[in-house]
Amino acid sequence: MGKDTGKIEFKHEEYLELLNRKNNEYLNEPAEKKYEEFYRLDPFPQIPGSLLNATDILKYVTTVGMIDPFYSEDLAGATYTCKYSGKYKYWDESGKEKKSDNDGEELKLPPNSITFLEIEPIFRIPEYIILRFNLNVKHVFKGLLLGTGPIVDPGFQGRLYIPLHNLTSNEYIIKKNAPLISVEFTKLSRNYANKLNDYALIKMTKGFDFKHVPYIYRRFKKRDLNKYIESALCDDDRTFYKNKDLAKAADYYSIASSIPESIKKAEQDAKESKQTVEKLTTQTGLELEKIRIDVKHSEDKLSFAVILTFMLAFVPIIIAVMALVHDSSALVNDLNIRVEELLTDYEKAIEDYEKLYNSSIELEEKNIEQSNIISTMQDEITGLKNQINEIQLKDGSVDE
Repeated sequence: MGKDTGKIEFKHEEYLELLNRKNNEYLNEPAEKKYEEFYRLDPFPQIPGSLLNATDILKYVTTVGMIDPFYSEDLAGATYTCKYSGKYKYWDESGKEKKSDNDGEELKLPPNSITFLEIEPIFRIPEYIILRFNLNVKHVFKGLLLGTGPIVDPGFQGRLYIPLHNLTSNEYIIKKNAPLISVEFTKLSRNYANKLNDYALIKMTKGFDFKHVPYIYRRFKKRDLNKYIESALCDDDRTFYKNKDLAKAADYYSIASSIPESIKKAEQDAKESKQTVEKLTTQTGLELEKIRIDVKHSEDKLSFAVILTFMLAFVPIIIAVMALVHDSSALVNDLNIRVEELLTDYEKAIEDYEKLYNSSIELEEKNIEQSNIISTMQDEITGLKNQINEIQLKDGSVDE
């Protein structure tokens, strides 16, 4: 059986010898064709319903076509080891989908991640068998977790896709053909509704020659926990191993949960965010106080300018009106009315300005508007002065 590798192998040469025996020509038919023949018909009714050993798995695989492609050296004990096909899919931290449709890429499994991997062979499970699978123990010691269902039901045809969780703070590298999962097969209790006459069935299959096929068992080395972890992380065939570039020499053989590190990072991010918000709040308060002071200063200056302008504008008008009262009562009444209108406009201007104080953003536009009103009123006052002068001239000529 060759060098002790931890299991007894049914070597490929021995498997080919089995297929090339005189009575085993049928076993070389395509797997799909063999499955069509035996997906309901059990070719080995003498094998009882139970967990199948490696030798019985070999019989069903070669006769029914359950695993395609099939490598005899990956069969031992009560399980068959399946490889990673090289195809995968996952979503990165931003939610962007990443996948590979070719099978030649090297895949990195980052800390605290989940990746969906395709398993290489196509399974064709007959109606009288179920299968279960789980992660190879070697990868369990890497700190990885495989999301599995309870069973793969009879009648299943296709490839398996597995969600692989990296719960550690390590980054692992996996390549195509990395041994990944172990599959076990259980034969169901006999379904007599689909029973073929035992004599006819035996006549159909008795020609198959499975003589001298050894029981293929596993041989395990004695190891302590440290040796298991060391073996899991080193991975002698370099198909599934820890990324040494990201680990210090002293940390290479460590396996730690990624959760505490994630929590610590989240707490640090929260602390930094809080400090940033507090800093922005303080800066915003200072800026708002500065704006309020500027608006108050502008208000004081504008109020004084408006009042002074109106006082200077109305004093000569009032004096002139008082001088002309006894000569032109009608004109005085008109002027009084106009003065009231101007006062109303003035009060409105003051009111508008008070509104202006409540909206600093519109201060400049309101200032322009008030200036235009004042300019217009000054023009009207100038016009009134001219009218008064004309009246005075007329009155003087009349007196003469």
